[in-house]
Amino acid sequence: MNDNCLNYEKLVEDALRTVVREALRKVASDGLPTGHHLYISFKTRAKGVQIADNLRDQFPDEMTIILQNQYWDLKVDDAQFRVTLNFDNVPHQLVIPLAAMSGFADQRANFGLQFGKDPIINKTKASTSIVTGDKTKKDPPTTEQDDDMPGPKIVALDAFRKN
Repeated sequence: MNDNCLNYEKLVEDALRTVVREALRKVASDGLPTGHHLYISFKTRAKGVQIADNLRDQFPDEMTIILQNQYWDLKVDDAQFRVTLNFDNVPHQLVIPLAAMSGFADQRANFGLQFGKDPIINKTKASTSIVTGDKTKKDPPTTEQDDDMPGPKIVALDAFRKN
């Protein structure tokens, strides 16, 4: 019997995407709790992602959005969510399949997840663009020493993967 026939890594990743889906459903129905803001990273060229061409050109591989104060029409179904954000004062609806997500974090709750094969903690992590609708900022590069800093507890699925 093949050791990989149960594919536990995929089962765990699917279960964790369900956590994100249910959190987004709660936000869609009840609103975002005070002080919380959600960082959602996704692969812009993944199957089913619907974003404006100019955004895809600006973020050809991955994009991180923040749901905090200015987002509208958050709708969540079993396989995807859609939300409207302003980019340069122009509203854009984004449709993001849960399978396209590469990361999720709620710093107020000290919680974060990373999906996919890229390790979350490297000796040096490259900067990522964070898009907050009208603004883009760069995260500073991080190192393993940053693990002592307060911030979201990240569950890296790579620790469970076989090489």
